[in-house]
Amino acid sequence: MHRMIEFNPSIRGLDMATETVNRVATQVAGSGFPGDQVDLSDQMVSLMSAKNDFEANVKAIQTEDQVNQSLLDITI
Repeated sequence: MHRMIEFNPSIRGLDMATETVNRVATQVAGSGFPGDQVDLSDQMVSLMSAKNDFEANVKAIQTEDQVNQSLLDITI
């Protein structure tokens, strides 16, 4: 099996956070028409949640990279 499989949950988390940001941006950008109702406070909460998700997944990837580097250093 390929070693990158272990990154899939973190990478998928990054993708999901990016999808959330894109969805919110599309909703907010499209709300300029009369009658459009976008709750900006809900959208802000979604953006903050996506930011936290993104940061957590980046940290998980960095930690795995450090562990892999440590294992390589031990074996060399």
